[in-house]
Parts: sequence; structure tokens; C-alpha cells
Amino acid sequence: MAVEGSVYGYYHPAAQGVQNHICVLPCGGIFEHPIYKWTVSDLKYYVKYHAGDQPVDSMFNGFVFKGYSVEKGRYMHPLHAAFGQQANRQDWEQWTESLFALDTNLKALYALADDSPLDVWVSIPYPFIDDKGFGELHKQRALL
Repeated sequence: MAVEGSVYGYYHPAAQGVQNHICVLPCGGIFEHPIYKWTVSDLKYYVKYHAGDQPVDSMFNGFVFKGYSVEKGRYMHPLHAAFGQQANRQDWEQWTESLFALDTNLKALYALADDSPLDVWVSIPYPFIDDKGFGELHKQRALL
């Protein structure tokens, strides 16, 4: 079965079974007050279009949680490595815990998914190649 693509070679979202409108949610970053824990009140306007205070239509059908940082000045994402210090083991643990924390991120988005399914991806940054302060894993020196 052939997969239909555009004239430029890109796959159509329907061919891959994904939604067409995708929202990338930056988790942390270099801004003054970055968000890394998205709540229901933060996400509701991305899931549904509101007229006044009433939801009237769907907005985005797919979401990417893109991790940058959990502490100001320490970054997990290699593209932000020059803006501060490298993330340490606690930062990575805090990031993974925040993804599944009660009332935030994945669970907040789940609470907003009513009658239509939402596509969800989690972007886990590849550690910066020069990261030396990650610590130990299971009492063994980390390879990083």
C-alpha cells in the first residue's frame, strides 16, 4: 500500500494516523518565567477555542511536551547549553516526575480530553555531549 505524500515529499498527517494541528509546549526555557508544569487552566485554551469563557470548538488535536529546563539557569536541551549550566541528575528526575505529576502536564491534558482523542508526544532531549556532572546511576559512573 502506497503512502500518499505532498509534491514536496511530506506525508499527509492522515497517512500517519495523526492529527493535523499540533501544539508544541515548551517546558522550561530561557524566558523570565518559563512554564514547565502546564495546568488545566494553562492548557484549556490550547485544547478548545473559547468564545468568552465557553469552549466552542477544538483548537489543537496534538501536543508535544518539549523539555528544556526545570530550574532557571540549568538546561537539559543541548540548544540551550550556552545559556547557563548543564542540567544535573536531579533536574532530569524532576523533569520526568513533572510529566506525570498530579494536575499538571500529561494528567492535565488527559483531564481536558473529553470526547475526542488527542495525540501526545514527549520530547526527551538528548543529553549534551560534554555533560560530566550527571552523577551515578545505580552506583555506577554514568557514561555521560
